[in-house]
Amino acid sequence: AGEATAGEGGEATAANGAQPSREDNGGQDEAGGEGGLEGGLLFMHDSSGDSSADDDESDSACPVATITAKRLRKKLRVFSPAVLKLWRSIIFRGKGERFVELLAECAFAIAAWSRVGSVTKLDDEMVLCLIRCLQKSNSALFNDDVDFIHVLMAVVRLVEDPDNRAKMLQRGVLPNLLKGLRNCAHLLLHLDIGNDGASIDNQRLLELYNSLKRLWDSCVNMPEGEERSSLVEPMFAAITRWLAGLHLKELDIFEDDIVVFRFLIPIWPAYLKHIKLDSPEALRFQGVCNWVLMPSDPMFDHLDAGSWTRLMGHLDMAPTEDFSLAFLLEPDYIWVLTPASKQKYLQYRMDILQQERHDREVAERRTAQEAGAPGPSNPASAADPSPAPAGDPPQEEAEEYDPQDEPGRLHLVVDRQAPLMDLCKQLSITGYTENDGCTGVPALKLLPGISIHFRNEDGHDEGGPLREAVPLILKQLFSVKHGLFELTDDQCVQPRWSGPRLVGDSAAQYELCGTMIGLALLYRAYSPTRFSTMFLRKLMRQPPVESDEPGMDEKLRMIRDPQTDLDMLCITFCVSDPPANVTHDLVPQGRNMDLTRENAELYCTVYTEWMFEKRWTMAMDHIFTGLHRVIPANIFSRFIHMVRLDELDTMLAGHGIDVEDWRKHTVCQSPLHENHRLVKWFWEVVSEMNVQEQEDLWTYVSGSKGVPPGGFSALTNAVGESQPFTLAKSVTTAEHLPVAHTCGFQLELPPYTSKAELSERLKRAIGYREGFGFA
Repeated sequence: AGEATAGEGGEATAANGAQPSREDNGGQDEAGGEGGLEGGLLFMHDSSGDSSADDDESDSACPVATITAKRLRKKLRVFSPAVLKLWRSIIFRGKGERFVELLAECAFAIAAWSRVGSVTKLDDEMVLCLIRCLQKSNSALFNDDVDFIHVLMAVVRLVEDPDNRAKMLQRGVLPNLLKGLRNCAHLLLHLDIGNDGASIDNQRLLELYNSLKRLWDSCVNMPEGEERSSLVEPMFAAITRWLAGLHLKELDIFEDDIVVFRFLIPIWPAYLKHIKLDSPEALRFQGVCNWVLMPSDPMFDHLDAGSWTRLMGHLDMAPTEDFSLAFLLEPDYIWVLTPASKQKYLQYRMDILQQERHDREVAERRTAQEAGAPGPSNPASAADPSPAPAGDPPQEEAEEYDPQDEPGRLHLVVDRQAPLMDLCKQLSITGYTENDGCTGVPALKLLPGISIHFRNEDGHDEGGPLREAVPLILKQLFSVKHGLFELTDDQCVQPRWSGPRLVGDSAAQYELCGTMIGLALLYRAYSPTRFSTMFLRKLMRQPPVESDEPGMDEKLRMIRDPQTDLDMLCITFCVSDPPANVTHDLVPQGRNMDLTRENAELYCTVYTEWMFEKRWTMAMDHIFTGLHRVIPANIFSRFIHMVRLDELDTMLAGHGIDVEDWRKHTVCQSPLHENHRLVKWFWEVVSEMNVQEQEDLWTYVSGSKGVPPGGFSALTNAVGESQPFTLAKSVTTAEHLPVAHTCGFQLELPPYTSKAELSERLKRAIGYREGFGFA
């Protein structure tokens, strides 16, 4: 094995050290597939047992062919030149079944030596031993899983040294470190480690993250060339294989995969630049990334927002912070986030805010009760029918919110015939508050949830009534007959500039509209009408574009054209709304000022200002007031900078009906199944419906005609859990109509005897799509 010397400070170096019995690739097999370990690393014949007599043997006299793993660990425990010599006499000798077991013991010895500072510099043999241990990381590597974590953390410590880091990189540490992480992520989170039995803490996880980051930075900071590529490309290949092995369709991504994703954050920007935008690898990464940002699987519901498996909050971290995903908001990477994830981000931010408000109120109430004074007034008392009365005894469990605590929810009672004024009062819309002297607009208290009840109707709101109430209210607000909104030529809705002169409480109703828009975004309750492009742009606070106003660019071009006879246009400096008999002057006395060649440019200027800015000001001010009662301005601003205009359109009005997508993401409840005749008839009938009938059917099933961003695969219940559309068999007779459970997107089909009978009953049921009762 050669002579060994101990360097200053206990560092071990080899003189004429033993070399591997064959040329070794340092674990690079991982980059091209699972590398074999057959030739040349550590093998001893099996021993018959661990004899107590062996303990008396000297280290140098240890019989290599018969030593057991248990006894080898004992002999390698404390570093010395003689122990190092024994280590070298064992490493890289032969092959066989016991190779992995003894390799692990040699790697564990390096971990033990480095932990106490006996070894800080690695020679080639030590580097290769550690990397081979990473490559072979699995349940059979050690008898105790914690031992592998010790080896992993040894790698973390040792790569802090630049010389060690360079040697490890040359031996292919990166792809093998990824493999080690894949196989031990669950151990990092759940196993006890250390003499005190404490679980591995966040500090050690951070050290592991920074270790991988140092290794990666060393690679990417190299000059472009063959050496750099030889280090980077195998890591990209290993990442691609890992991503390909995750089963997105079955949501078979567990917390250990999410932890691996988190450790790889420093590498993701370079990986995304490496792959092509429209490649299968890009689509795979997009699917994995959006799932791990906020898992919609019930198994993760018990985890809080700070959990290692909930990464949505990492979008808000500063780019320089550890584990930050802020790069995903940059223009080059924003394509990764789907509209559904962006909407989940909004919901996540609101959940955090509401929890903070709740905790603050609880603390203030407790402080006031301890002082014998009344508790703090609730700024949303008009929207919360059950504030805690002053003098109530403190409750220890008050800090924990119980989602089943119905009295704490925001209850709204909706009258289908006249919902607007009633809701203005319940929501304390400006001008409808009980206290006329109150200032400011209270924020809605949404932490316990919101519950809708339709007057004189049965039904319990677990999502369905809310999804019906919001479009019902917006439908009345958007009605052309009502006067506050108008339809564009493409049948999209936008505020009517003459609305304030037609509706006495227009400010309150525009505010109510903003509140409903906020609820629509938070709870996926969709507008019955699409918003005009200009209206969407105003909500996003984006600068106007002439093409957003149909015909405007053509009109201005015609006015500026010297060949145009302006007298023939009969234009004055005013705008009119003939149905409302309202005229607005663009300049003082503008209705009496004709358009001429001399003042044409002035007209273009004031007309553009009116169309793009002034006509919107009053309505949008009140709409934003209502919107920010639900979603604070800072959160909405952050959210709106993440979305494109077409994505906001989908979030507010939903997708159209794609029958194939609907069928693909449907669950059949036993005894129904995909090939059951009722199921086959149902899809045949739906496919034969026109677009309006399909929307009406979906409204009957869900309470709202819109489908969320991401299509039918993105359906969620009231608390954000994945909730697919379900077909079930009713226990009633064929004389009954299909029954919809809107809260759970479930449709029950009675045992019809023919497709024609199912079609007739289904279309009759659609006619009853408004109203709730208990089936």
